[in-house]
Amino acid sequence: MNIVELKKHVSDFRGALDRLDWFSMPSNFRKFPLGTCGAISDILAEHLYKQGIQEIEYVSGVSCQHRQNSHAWLEIAGYIIDITADQFPDCNEPVIVTDDHTWHHRFKESVRRPAGFLNGFKSTSRPTLNAVRDLNIVYKAALACL
Repeated sequence: MNIVELKKHVSDFRGALDRLDWFSMPSNFRKFPLGTCGAISDILAEHLYKQGIQEIEYVSGVSCQHRQNSHAWLEIAGYIIDITADQFPDCNEPVIVTDDHTWHHRFKESVRRPAGFLNGFKSTSRPTLNAVRDLNIVYKAALACL
């Protein structure tokens, strides 16, 4: 897949998320994009897998300046894919697909793993059944808005 196709899939998915009624979603998602970057990254990864994109990594890190802040995004072949960076006051881009890592370098990497949550969860950690259920609810709702 080329970068133009990737950007289209990512932008379309963010658009679907923007159309969701977040108050009807599980409570931990209701402030989207605020505080949802990890879960939304895994949900986006599942959508990208369905589009035939492979080798997707989930990356998260802790802010170098403000240790209470963390962030998560996807990486594919050196490209950053981020659809929740606009939760931060200095970023007004709802969709980032770039090979420029400058903005994301403010977060010291703490986790890098295969992205996604279906098929046995690709993480080394095991989420609760409720967490997987919540991810599926949002994922299916987003797909319905595409």
